[in-house]
Amino acid sequence: MLLRLSIVFILIFSCAQAYTADAKYDFLFSIPAGKSIRNYRLHIPVSYNMQKSYPLIIMFHGGGGNSQAVMEETRWCEKADREGFIMAFPDAYRPFPNKRASFMLNPQTWNDGSGRFYTGKNNIDDITFVRSIIADISQRYNINPRRIYASGFSNGASMAFRVGIELADTIAAIAPVSGVMWHNPESLSSPVSLIYITGGADTMNPLSGGRPKLSTGKVWSSVAKMPVQEFIDNWAKLLHCTQNAKLLQNDNGIKIMQWKNEKNNSEVLFYIIDDLGHVWPGGKAILPERMVGKTSNKINATDIIWQFFQEHPKY
Repeated sequence: MLLRLSIVFILIFSCAQAYTADAKYDFLFSIPAGKSIRNYRLHIPVSYNMQKSYPLIIMFHGGGGNSQAVMEETRWCEKADREGFIMAFPDAYRPFPNKRASFMLNPQTWNDGSGRFYTGKNNIDDITFVRSIIADISQRYNINPRRIYASGFSNGASMAFRVGIELADTIAAIAPVSGVMWHNPESLSSPVSLIYITGGADTMNPLSGGRPKLSTGKVWSSVAKMPVQEFIDNWAKLLHCTQNAKLLQNDNGIKIMQWKNEKNNSEVLFYIIDDLGHVWPGGKAILPERMVGKTSNKINATDIIWQFFQEHPKY
């Protein structure tokens, strides 16, 4: 079974390179980050004008994934071209950096604060990496320092939470999709708005918490996750949202809850898509349904997240 899964994932991630880079707008950079040399991909909009400043979104791929695959999965680059912002897609660290990444044999994972994976057990300094990315891009292009955002999927979503906590002085808002906030800080150094999206049928990121499972019911990890509502409530407390949760929608298989702090325009939005599995909503599914569950086009996460980011600059 393990060999079969390995072959499936290797085929998926080696074939998920369909995004065709244009040398004018897509780049691969290698930069020093602590004691390591790390890679990230960058997409600048086709309308880029050095006289203007642009928002920057950093998108963290899921555990075992890569920057190219998440570009294809989320279609962020197409959105960036239409709306005019810059996208960064970092590659997570892998146990054998001099060998090709492989989901099962040499997986790229984020040190998201959970202590899981090679990165967590070896305390890989991903926060320094993210700071280095922001500094590097700021030297190359005209970035609006009030509009730097982070998003991510799965393990990458958990990394987005960590970045929102530890780089709260820099990040304006975060958009984790189907991941867990493993940290539980007492405060943020600056308000960071949150939009969180997950699936009601996501067995890898169960709403009620517990051990992640494939959609077939097979246990995937022995590390239990906390209930989603628990860390959503925690973030609302970090933003000092005094009002009770407001139900914005609860029909057509979509539930949206909102918490706000009117004084500083910070906000928490919580989306649950009833029949969605462990998949980026409205994106291109990479893994088979028998493993991660169903896709859904009830919302397009990329569109909704960008709208949220536009409404939440850094104050």
